[in-house]
Amino acid sequence: MRCSQNYKERRAESRGRRWRRRSGLVPALTWPSRISASSSGGTGASRRASATYRFASLSTSHSSPNRWSGRLDARRVGIFDRFSRKQRSQERPEPFSMPDVDPERSPFGYKTGWAAVQSGSADHVAGSLGLVDRREASWQEGVAAAYSKGVFVCPSVDGWILAMGEGVLAGGVDAAALSERIGSEVQVFKTHRVVDLHAWARAEEGVLTRDFEFLGESGEIVKNVGSVTPAEEDEASAADCASLSVGPVPFDDEGVDLPTEETVMAIAAAWSLDPTALGGPDRRLGVLGRLP
Repeated sequence: MRCSQNYKERRAESRGRRWRRRSGLVPALTWPSRISASSSGGTGASRRASATYRFASLSTSHSSPNRWSGRLDARRVGIFDRFSRKQRSQERPEPFSMPDVDPERSPFGYKTGWAAVQSGSADHVAGSLGLVDRREASWQEGVAAAYSKGVFVCPSVDGWILAMGEGVLAGGVDAAALSERIGSEVQVFKTHRVVDLHAWARAEEGVLTRDFEFLGESGEIVKNVGSVTPAEEDEASAADCASLSVGPVPFDDEGVDLPTEETVMAIAAAWSLDPTALGGPDRRLGVLGRLP
């Protein structure tokens, strides 16, 4: 077993010498060292460790082309350098590249809430909302995450910043207070077909000019503040409810049209933007966070 191991080691050592000879780097054992290693009774590994190597190359002399000298000629140095560069290039890691950002806007609107703000910066709106744990996100990532938790402030679209998500639907955004902090018009919309919730509000310079909320699950008008806007008059369901006071809705009156999620989208389109109609390429990033 030991003889077989020594044989394999000698074969590996021989192959190494042949490779160095072809490359112009010829290892030559100094025989006194090898003899002393053999006479000391050491193993093959210890004999190789005690042996000294010296490298030589073919001389460039025309008179004796096969004689060895202590220098590497330029041709063999060039071959060795090219081989080393090739090895280093193969071991070089792949350059890091950022993942592609989805270039498309992601529409939303149904079963959520959003605020429309006339402001030029998503960071400004995110700061005015007091979002915590903020980070940048694409349209697709931000909208998907905000539907379950948090708020996504979208990049500006036609001069409007839309902040949407579960936090707005849960009533975490006050239109009048946000308008006062930002100093511009703010609109808040909410709709969810499961509980039949449909609401819209509008504030300018910190003053609430319109606030309406209908909750079909309990069959009542929760809020009805301010004058009816022309956009609501164009929608029969909004106009009929706007004439009613806060409280239960008389469902036995067949002439009353109740608001739906399409009513909310129509009013949003007339006041600012319909988020269900958003589309087109947009590689800009918005701000994803959560309300405190």
